[in-house]
Amino acid sequence: MRGVRYILITLFILCYRGLSAQEFDLYDFRYYKRFDTVEELLAPEKDSVVAKFVLNRNFSTQALDYNFSAVRYTRRGVNYYDRTTSLNGIEIPFISNSAIRALQLTHKVESDRITLRIDSLQERRTSAGFSFSSRGMPYAITSSTAHKFGNGWSLAANIAARTGRDLHIEGLFGNSLEFNAVTSKRWNDRHTLSLALFAKPTMRSSRLASTEEAFRLIGNNLYNPAWGYQDGKVRSSRVRREFMPTIFGGYDLKIDDKTTLNIALTATFGVARYSSLEWYDTNTPTPDNYRYMPSYFIDEDDIYLAVESAWREGDSRYTQIDFNRLIDINCANGGKAIYAMADRVKRTLSSTLRFGATSKLKKGEMSYGFDVNLRNYRNFKQIIDLLGAEYSLDLDYFLKDDTTVGNLMQNNLATPDRHIAVGDRFGYDYAMRERHVTAFATYRYSTDRLNIDLSAEVGYCDISRCGFYQKELFANNSLGESRHIKLMPYSFRANGGYLIADNHFVEITVASETKSFDSEDLFLQSQYNNRIIDNPSLRNSHSVEARYLIQKENFAINTTLFFAAELNDTNVLHIYDDISGEYADVV
Repeated sequence: MRGVRYILITLFILCYRGLSAQEFDLYDFRYYKRFDTVEELLAPEKDSVVAKFVLNRNFSTQALDYNFSAVRYTRRGVNYYDRTTSLNGIEIPFISNSAIRALQLTHKVESDRITLRIDSLQERRTSAGFSFSSRGMPYAITSSTAHKFGNGWSLAANIAARTGRDLHIEGLFGNSLEFNAVTSKRWNDRHTLSLALFAKPTMRSSRLASTEEAFRLIGNNLYNPAWGYQDGKVRSSRVRREFMPTIFGGYDLKIDDKTTLNIALTATFGVARYSSLEWYDTNTPTPDNYRYMPSYFIDEDDIYLAVESAWREGDSRYTQIDFNRLIDINCANGGKAIYAMADRVKRTLSSTLRFGATSKLKKGEMSYGFDVNLRNYRNFKQIIDLLGAEYSLDLDYFLKDDTTVGNLMQNNLATPDRHIAVGDRFGYDYAMRERHVTAFATYRYSTDRLNIDLSAEVGYCDISRCGFYQKELFANNSLGESRHIKLMPYSFRANGGYLIADNHFVEITVASETKSFDSEDLFLQSQYNNRIIDNPSLRNSHSVEARYLIQKENFAINTTLFFAAELNDTNVLHIYDDISGEYADVV
């Protein structure tokens, strides 16, 4: 045990050093690559190397189990974060598979959803471990515990900390701390109270895409233009900071031998921030902008060769963001910022209340009920660093050279030409408000070899925007509440599985549903304007999935064939039109 203690202390020291990777905070990273051929594009991603050490104590046998593994894996298929995760029927933010196992949640995984339920603990156990990965945040420490107490109480909890720099891509680093806990109390087999907390404060730098020319000159397809040096230290311009805890409470009442009443309530609240560089009436500081690349000087040989040489030599003053130069320019401008760092902030408050019941029938089981969901998203920009300057003006500088609307630059007519300092909101400030009511019913039937699952939902949703700034460009349609968008989504899902033999299982799932679009895709210029897109409607999706499973003692083969179609999807894109020389919105 003393040796294990020393190992854990060493890992903690490594993690602590990673915590000071940069003073600013940090999510979401992606590996953008350039593919020269179709074969490269279709080839699987290079494997990551992961090493894990886990110490587990099982209270039923009073034994200590040591487990060490080195595995190689490749991420494939559906993005985990695109799946819907529900707990006792209520949608919650995604939680990791390791957390699900540690909390001993009953779970069912399908192609597009993960269904979780809080049940009684299966065993008492405590485990601790660490892992190393060659991607993302390399160092991780995990610990979990599960205990049963007197008077019907039980508790399961896990904690996981990750930190460090990505070993492949410069400028990617982060810290995260995940804490999850579930407790329940049972009274005389009729009453059950469940409480849960899911919290994951995360800080992670993000990578930006670039161009083929930049990749070729640098000689690295993992080139990242989003960082630079400030006083000799690496600083990222793209940093995500997020803390969105979810609290869950559930109560189950067994009315009689056939019917159980279920009541559940969740609340998700918190703040997500994403930083970026701002520049006002000047050239972009982005190092791989086309105006800074050798190809822009193709007709000027001397400049072309000098710029190409700087890129090929990897001179960070040209290939990365030069924060020191931006600060010097600001300091020489009389206190007014030309460059600054700002956060795009999203404050979330979402709550769901569900009333449901489950009744046993002569053949099968029926679940039914309704839920009410209220969501409010407050969005605004906030100055976090003036880079040596004293203030900035709350103006829309992108309109300055426009011959038609160049005199309508005020972001808020209530406070024209306002001086903004660090911590002040500017640019835009609005809220998206959603109200959803859904009725649902599910029928389940199962025997030793056959299981059938049918479910249907029908709902009503009301979506609106409320602006807190009166933008001069949209003076008559930016302040206050917009017209309400009212829609009626529905869904139907049928699932059937049959055990052909003891080791062979076949399953078929058919689903059809309509969903409302993301609220941001229902408005033009949602940051500034209450204008709704023409004919807002619902997204339609249809899918069929067939699965065949062979389960042996030492191996399993799982084969899936699926068809999926998504119709009537809508996105609002904000673009710059090269032909007209204007910014535009495309639906």
